[in-house]
Amino acid sequence: MNNNRTIDTQNLSALQRLDNKIYGVLGTSTHVSVYIFDDSSKQWARKEVEGTLFVVARNEYPWSKLIVMNRLSTKNLVEEVNEKLVIKCQGQYLIYKNNNEINGIWFYETEDQDKIFKLLKEIQNNPPIPPQQAPQPIPPQPPMGLPPMGFPGMMHHDYQGHPPPFPGMMPFMGGPPPGFPLPPGFPPMVSPQKELSNTNLHNIPPPQPTQPQPSHNGNSNNVPIMLATLMNSVKNTPSSSSNTITKEQLKEKLKELVNDDNFINLVYQSYINTSHINNQ
Repeated sequence: MNNNRTIDTQNLSALQRLDNKIYGVLGTSTHVSVYIFDDSSKQWARKEVEGTLFVVARNEYPWSKLIVMNRLSTKNLVEEVNEKLVIKCQGQYLIYKNNNEINGIWFYETEDQDKIFKLLKEIQNNPPIPPQQAPQPIPPQPPMGLPPMGFPGMMHHDYQGHPPPFPGMMPFMGGPPPGFPLPPGFPPMVSPQKELSNTNLHNIPPPQPTQPQPSHNGNSNNVPIMLATLMNSVKNTPSSSSNTITKEQLKEKLKELVNDDNFINLVYQSYINTSHINNQ
């Protein structure tokens, strides 16, 4: 009895390192495997998540979460348990749908499936009320050198003798996959891919050009602009005291205009327009 209490305490401490709002464990299952349903291809696939399942209580919304401590990687399954979560049982699987996907959880201990299902439904109807207490300090980090999933009470068997009765991928074939169908009444899920495929491309405006578009009026308009730009630039120089400019002033101003991006753009635009007219 004391050993179980110690394991429960250690499990709670480990969970609080992941989420310091957790204050209690409402239910557990020693080992589960998780599958995901691809609505576009109508196939189930292994989610590469398996390990110990915990249903926890939190002292802020969402008041409860379902967590699978993944023994295959550091990416755990964390699911908010709220009134929007759709939950069904089918065979040895607990199937649920959130806002983004449909997942199926296979239980190694068959009796845990019904236990966790009833617990989740109870939480949806009567969310756990957190106790009024002072904020709990964050538990210290475990010492270095421990195995990545050294979770107390977690089963570390390979389960090769009891694999989930469902292959990694299973075609839908026009109906529910055998052994793991979607329960009747399960709401259809609209995937982002379907939403994109239904988008009418004619409603999408073309991209706006980032460069000036060439004029089709020839170079008759651009040459006066360039000459006016050059003359005004020279007249505005401090050394220019009359309307007449010297050859040296013109030479110096041309050197400056070569480095002027606006002037170069005008010259280049005039060249483009001239080429366009000559090719017609």
